[in-house]
Amino acid sequence: MTGEEKARDLRKQIGSAIADPGATQGYKGERTLTEWQVDAVMPIVLAALQGPSSGEGDSCEKCDDSGYIESVGGGIWTGENVTTTRSICDCACGDDVRRELAGHPTPAAATGGDEGQLRIAIWNVLRKEGMSDTRCYRLINSVIENLATLSPPSDPDVWQPIETAPYKTVVRVRVGDMTFLARLEPGASMSDLDTSCDQWQAAVEGQHPPCWSGGCCWESNEDGTMSLQPEAWQPAPPARTGKEA
Repeated sequence: MTGEEKARDLRKQIGSAIADPGATQGYKGERTLTEWQVDAVMPIVLAALQGPSSGEGDSCEKCDDSGYIESVGGGIWTGENVTTTRSICDCACGDDVRRELAGHPTPAAATGGDEGQLRIAIWNVLRKEGMSDTRCYRLINSVIENLATLSPPSDPDVWQPIETAPYKTVVRVRVGDMTFLARLEPGASMSDLDTSCDQWQAAVEGQHPPCWSGGCCWESNEDGTMSLQPEAWQPAPPARTGKEA
């Protein structure tokens, strides 16, 4: 099975798990939505790592490529550059990965139900398989893309923490006193550094802070000024129909 096929298969499994009616009812009780998402997704992730051990001394061609480590590592999951050391790309064998996983508490307890911490936790586990194109990078993207399709039920008039904003969905964001429509795109490339990071893009041309570069919120603009990151979000208002316009 090719890497693309593995990613598609994993995405299908995750989609089925998080759409399980029994699971969706769970968060209405003692468990939060993110907690049942964690519990539904993590077994699939762990199963994906249960392939035959390749033994000691696994090779990792890109461990020493600092640009690759930054693009796949901290820029996406922690928002910070990753220190370029061999430990960042720990090419442990499959048995070592399974031993580490076995020592972890249940996923929901380990992350406290926080999706941001969940992302970091999954990344920290998967990167031990090595920074290969399919084994880690596509796998983690498949997980996060599917997690991002569901958000806890919320009052549309209440501002939500920006860390919980969904991907590829037009929402209303707040930057200082300004509110406007924008969407979060995952893993956009940042200039010549080729560092991947999530990026906010204005949904309506011209309706965004003036410091944004080309309607996009980068960590810093081309002229060296820092962009203002959105502080909170809420669902976008319903589109007006022709009769209402």
